[in-house]
Amino acid sequence: METLDPSTRYERGRCLGRGAMGEVWCVRDRARGTDVAMKTLHEAHDPERFEREIALQARLSHRAVPRVLDRGHDEKTGTPWFTMERIEGRTLAAVLDEARAWRERGVDAGDDTWLLRAFVRLCRVVDHAHGRGVVHRDLKPENVMLDANGEVHVVDWGLAGLLGERPHGPPGVVVGTPGYIAPELARGDGTTAHPSGDVYSLGALLFELVHLEPLFPQAHPLGRLTAVLLEGDPLANRSAPRSERAQALESILRCAIAREPSARFASAEALALAVEMTLAPRTTRSQPRAHAKLGLAAAAALGLLALTPLHAAAARAVQAAEDGARSLTSSP
Repeated sequence: METLDPSTRYERGRCLGRGAMGEVWCVRDRARGTDVAMKTLHEAHDPERFEREIALQARLSHRAVPRVLDRGHDEKTGTPWFTMERIEGRTLAAVLDEARAWRERGVDAGDDTWLLRAFVRLCRVVDHAHGRGVVHRDLKPENVMLDANGEVHVVDWGLAGLLGERPHGPPGVVVGTPGYIAPELARGDGTTAHPSGDVYSLGALLFELVHLEPLFPQAHPLGRLTAVLLEGDPLANRSAPRSERAQALESILRCAIAREPSARFASAEALALAVEMTLAPRTTRSQPRAHAKLGLAAAAALGLLALTPLHAAAARAVQAAEDGARSLTSSP
């Protein structure tokens, strides 16, 4: 990537978003004659972490991940920046806010099938990243975008890490967003980056898509962090779902947000398949070949297989073994 002076090549437009580490701006690329997104780092933050974000995002070759175009440093302040494809659309957070507003007015938001299909595509983007050895570590509605065609895009890879990598910074630092972070990561004890953490975050997202409310509704981040550490089962005391699909989704949720990482879906792809099968005709769900493709633990979560406690324990053991093997083969 060629390094150029941003003041001569790029004309800054409106701010697209601000976060803890930096800001994202819409800028006009005079050389290309197009609008792109530029991310800049707050001066108080670690430039090495920023450089890692650029490297990891550039490592992912997927249409749902904004492609890195250019990088450089501000000649006056030395602040690093990089440009990437601009995604025009809305965040999943905005979509959910709109659906909640409709519900508060007593208006039916309509069939949620399209949102579940978008979630399936989201899982597959995350699985692609895992296959490239990258764990996002901050999946939440604000970091998922839907464009005008309904296509899913995953943004803000600022907290991403390599498989098996420990969080950067002093001990006790929690990497992720309270309410979407897995219990083992919420402890801040240096747990290594692993796909199971992203699977938990996807489960929290799925809960919000299905119920139009956060998995942990506490207003303060500290309250959400405490809840994920101390609550045994966030799905307890909820009324039993009525429809067959709702029951299947509830089972999927329990598997995705299990407190023990080894009890979760072995991959984001397995979670995608499980949700996809709830949208498929019953004849498709009953095919043995579909069970084999889905995996034993995922099929059990869907209620497609009747497992005794002994078989369920065996399924979790197989799942954990497959998960460990995947981690070894995916390590760079």
